[in-house]
Amino acid sequence: MTWFTPPDHLPDWQRNRCPDGYYNLGLAHGVPGVIAVLASTCAAGIRPRKARKLLDGSVTWLLSQEREDGGASRFPAWIAPGAKPEDCRSAWCYGDPGIAAALLCAARSVNQPDWERKAIEIARGVATRPPDEAGVIDAGLCHGAAGLGHVLNRIYQATGEETLGEAARFWFERTLAMREPGRGVGGFLAPAAKEDGTRYWNDEAGILTGASGIALALLAATTAVEPAWDRMLLLSTPDLG
Repeated sequence: MTWFTPPDHLPDWQRNRCPDGYYNLGLAHGVPGVIAVLASTCAAGIRPRKARKLLDGSVTWLLSQEREDGGASRFPAWIAPGAKPEDCRSAWCYGDPGIAAALLCAARSVNQPDWERKAIEIARGVATRPPDEAGVIDAGLCHGAAGLGHVLNRIYQATGEETLGEAARFWFERTLAMREPGRGVGGFLAPAAKEDGTRYWNDEAGILTGASGIALALLAATTAVEPAWDRMLLLSTPDLG
C-alpha cells in the first residue's frame, strides 16, 4: 500500500532527476507523512477499519524499502523507476529521522511494539551516524541541526533511549556553534536558492527554516513544557509527551 507522485506534481529540479515520477520517502512530502496522519486517524477512532488497513499496508511497504547495500542512510529520499537508491541526509523532511518519528507515531497509535522497536533501531542508526555524513549545513528545523536535535529529543523523551538523548544534545550544541552574532536573525542564517539554482544565505525569521523554529526547538529541549506545536511536523503522538 503506497502512494505515487506523478511527474506533473514535482518541482522542476526533481522532475529533471525523476522524469517518470517517484515514490517519496520523506516525512514532509511522502509516504511517512501519510503514515503519521493515518496513525493519528486510527488513534482518534475515525473510520478505524479502513484507516488501519491503509496504515498496516503503508508501514509494510515503507519498511520493505530499507536499503540492503550498507549505505550511509537506511532509506533513500525517494524511489524512482529505473533509478538506483541514493544516500539521504539526516533530517526531519527527508531521511531516517523523519521515518523513525512516523513509525513511532504509528506504533504508539495502534499499540504495535514491533514497529516501535524498528523505529528505535532506525533512530539509533541516526544517532551513531558520523556528523560529517549527516548532510547538515544549517541550524533550522526542516533539515538543520536544531531539527535533527528536536526529532532525536522527542524520540528520546518517548522511549528513554539514552543514545538518542546524547545525540540530541550533540546536535543542539552544534546548533549553538552555528550561531554568528550580528548576522541573520538572532545570529542564524538559512540556506536559500534563486530560480536559476544559485544558492545563498538568507536572513530568515520563519519556523521551518528560520530562527523561530530554532528557538522553539531549543525551548523544547530546555523546559518541561510539552512542545505540542510540533503536531504541525507530525512529531506529537499519543503518549509522546
